[in-house]
Amino acid sequence: MGEVKRGAAQKAADGRYEAKRAGMARLPGGYLTQEEAELLDELAAMHGSKKAAIFKGLELLKKISENPSETP
Repeated sequence: MGEVKRGAAQKAADGRYEAKRAGMARLPGGYLTQEEAELLDELAAMHGSKKAAIFKGLELLKKISENPSETP
């Protein structure tokens, strides 16, 4: 594969994009199994997006961790 040439406008946009997001927290990337992907899709449909589903799960996990006696 050859090098992809980027124009001045794209380079400038890249700089603005990076500056805007500098220091922001990121989620690590990873691969999902088919079962995990299907579960995430199902929960995303319920919560509006994959990100929303993930964070709803994290909120529930935190709540359970803080009050283990209330776990069903």
